[in-house]
Amino acid sequence: MYRRFRSESLESRRLLAGYTVDVQIVQVCNDSGSNCTELGPGDTSPATPNQYAYDAQVNEIWDQALIDFNFSYVQWNNTAAQQLSSTEMASLFNNSWTGGAAPPAPVDGLQVFFVKDHPATGYNPSVPGSGWVANPLANSMFQARNAGISQLAIVPPFSTNGRAVMANEGFAASSLSGTLAHELGHSLGLRHVNEGGASGAVNDPIVTLPNTTRNLMWAAGTGPSYSSGLSLIDNFDLTPAQITAAIANGTHTSFDPDGNGEGPLKPIVDSIVVTITNDELDSTSPTATIADMGGVSDISLREAITLANLNPDFSLINFNIPGAGSHVINLNSALPTISTPIEIDGTSEGGYAGSPLIGINGSTAGAGAHGFVITSSGSAISGLAVYGFGGVGLWVLNGSNNTLSQNYVGLNLAGASAGNEYGVQISNGLANVVNDNVLSGNRKSGLFIIGTVAGNHVAINNKIGTNPTGTLARPNTLEGIVLQSPGNQIGRAGEGNLISGNGRWGIYSRLAGRGSNSIQGNLIGTNATGQVPLPNVIGVHLQNESNVLGGSNAGQGNVISGNSSMGVLLNRPESTGNVLYGNRIGTDATGTIDVGNGIDGIRVVFGNNNEIGGIGPGQGNVISGNGQRGIFMYLGSTANNSVVGNKIGTNASGNAAIPNNLEGIRFSQQAKDNLVSNNQISGNGGSAITTADGATGNDILFNLIGTNADASGPLHNSDNTALKLTSAGSQVSGNTISAPSTGIAAWSAAVDLVISDNFIGTNSALTAPTLGMNQGISFATGAGNISVTGNTVTNNVTGIRVSGGTGIRIENNSIFNNTSIGIDLGTAGVNANDPGDADNGANRLQNSPVLHSATLVGNTLTVAYSVNSTTTNSAYSLTIELFRADGNGQGRTRIAVDTYSATVAGIQKTMVRTVAGLNIGDQLVATATDANGNTSEFSLGRLI
Repeated sequence: MYRRFRSESLESRRLLAGYTVDVQIVQVCNDSGSNCTELGPGDTSPATPNQYAYDAQVNEIWDQALIDFNFSYVQWNNTAAQQLSSTEMASLFNNSWTGGAAPPAPVDGLQVFFVKDHPATGYNPSVPGSGWVANPLANSMFQARNAGISQLAIVPPFSTNGRAVMANEGFAASSLSGTLAHELGHSLGLRHVNEGGASGAVNDPIVTLPNTTRNLMWAAGTGPSYSSGLSLIDNFDLTPAQITAAIANGTHTSFDPDGNGEGPLKPIVDSIVVTITNDELDSTSPTATIADMGGVSDISLREAITLANLNPDFSLINFNIPGAGSHVINLNSALPTISTPIEIDGTSEGGYAGSPLIGINGSTAGAGAHGFVITSSGSAISGLAVYGFGGVGLWVLNGSNNTLSQNYVGLNLAGASAGNEYGVQISNGLANVVNDNVLSGNRKSGLFIIGTVAGNHVAINNKIGTNPTGTLARPNTLEGIVLQSPGNQIGRAGEGNLISGNGRWGIYSRLAGRGSNSIQGNLIGTNATGQVPLPNVIGVHLQNESNVLGGSNAGQGNVISGNSSMGVLLNRPESTGNVLYGNRIGTDATGTIDVGNGIDGIRVVFGNNNEIGGIGPGQGNVISGNGQRGIFMYLGSTANNSVVGNKIGTNASGNAAIPNNLEGIRFSQQAKDNLVSNNQISGNGGSAITTADGATGNDILFNLIGTNADASGPLHNSDNTALKLTSAGSQVSGNTISAPSTGIAAWSAAVDLVISDNFIGTNSALTAPTLGMNQGISFATGAGNISVTGNTVTNNVTGIRVSGGTGIRIENNSIFNNTSIGIDLGTAGVNANDPGDADNGANRLQNSPVLHSATLVGNTLTVAYSVNSTTTNSAYSLTIELFRADGNGQGRTRIAVDTYSATVAGIQKTMVRTVAGLNIGDQLVATATDANGNTSEFSLGRLI
């Protein structure tokens, strides 16, 4: 689309014709392409050397003359390795290439070849012609010169083949001389200025600008001082009259480098102005003019579109309907399809102040009629209220690079619901933009994007499902946004959408192969403040793959809160590979105010290989304040998902509770092989984590559970138990755990577990006795084949309680300072050994060793012990662990391991070990673990 300029300084020029110039930048490289001239398109740092394609600044300057340069970029692997020899320059400018790789073909516009510096081209302004590269051409107009710090070529006004060479070696931030903007001025026929007026001996361009100190074309030899370099956007002394003179004296009208019948300087047409609300069409002639339609004071919207469609390039439709206030155009039938690039600008109506004044009412246009159908590329519709249509309000059908902005779609001019079937639909095409609209009140969805290939469509700054102020719901009956096309951008940092109040889902991404959408920076389920619920039923519903919800950079995370059901739902086998980073799910954007979703923050059903949070900076989510669980995963194909680095049940700092009313995380109904790692899961109304109903292999690693952010004190989940394990195959390792009563409870069906290297009742620095609880770890009947190893269990009443279950192997732990007992089997309290160990119960009530004597000579420890257990009552061999005890008879530090075989069953055995750190007067205790993993209580102590 040829851009119309909208800066305030240009408003008085709206009806003047502007111009566009297409410029292809050719980046010259060596043969391999490994050594290309640096360009840096769009770079705004003038201090960076060798980056001269300041395309944004070029347009910033030339907009004031109503001239727009459209840039494209290509690379050319040339034999001269970023330089052009005299022969190559001659061939290039004469359009007859004979050696090396052929350059890009001539284009409908200008080509500027960026090359490295030509050596020895010093420039002395007092010497005419100095500093010019040797000219191989007969036409003296083709030159390359050293202009101050940059070397570049001067293009005569649209002569011959429209090619130029620009060689650069640096940039002075204090001057516009030697820049692309300056040289393009020469292309338009502008020459240098100096104190005595413009004159020059070589290639003196046609039009002189005034003699001022702030001038784009600078004073010859020195140039004026520009303190802000290319950032200047005003007072360049380019007037329409001077530009017109340059164009009139140039050769652009006959210059046609690619032979398509068009010169590179193209006028932007004057606007067609809609002046009446009547829906009339006075002529259907294929060559109709404004006069045929009734003249400039009698043009309807239908007539304006009909006329604009006759122009293959670009047309602008403005409004100037007499009378103050708003105006409604009631359509008698569907409008013509927009088939050429057209901008329809409702903001042009007098009195426009941010809300539409032009309403397009389709309620009388016929059943199924659409509002605007765009099949062209480069069109735009802005500042209208489009409502009442039986079909789509604004439909982009196979078009690309169209922009829809500042419209009400589904609301009338008063902001009341008057819906279309769909608000905006984009079908196929590429890179269409939906920006700053209100898409609400429609009978199905507010925005529907469909297509089988990556569309790269963008929706930013919209309100979808609310009134124009974002304070009240104006529901789209179904979804706010439906994505059935891959690769779209829904919101971004600082430009998020408000997607709230819709009748079903806020965002619905569906169909396999149509994911890979980025959803960032949005408010989903709240009002515009982000602190008051304005619910969708579900905030974000993902039924396909590889979507990115949020992001790790500032502002990329979404607020997904206040929805009546789930914040985020993934519920298909195709819901795979999605990433959720940096979101607030159940709180406001600060992560300090409870704006909970009604049921779960995140629910995953069938979904697999999704990432909820990550270990990197900014990747973790805050998942708090929700009506039931923070995260709920269930059903068997819900597998291999990761929950990493999140705050679940707390505020963003992790130092105050914003409870999820039930569990922080729940795994159920065969959900398997999921990972929970490096999270803080505290402050919830239920347990931190529950595994239940056959959910197997879910690993819980390195989390803070029931503590504050630095594990210096408790921030308990309200349920008595932090971790409730009622299913098989999990590994619980490296966690710091505290709870009102029990840290880890393994209940019936909790089998094949590994519980290792956790800190239970303290932190890793052993400085938080306030984390202690009634029971560190508890095992109930039905639990079995469990390894408990490497844990630190302290400050509790009971360290490890085995009230039921067998095969609870308790080895190599540090268990100390528990006020009642370290390991407790069966009924509460110390169990006396029974003869032959015939009794049964928890861990088969394995008898503990009897320490008969203990002596220490130097570092040699000799211990005599026995285990009163027959081979029929215990599975031999037994593993004996010897500990240095704390003051409560619990094993704080393991110092030796021995094997007690069946051949010595019931017989005293002597163990001799070299040890360090023991002293006379220390107390020893021991445990016995049979071959089936049944570990005893600690033995009675024995002093050395």
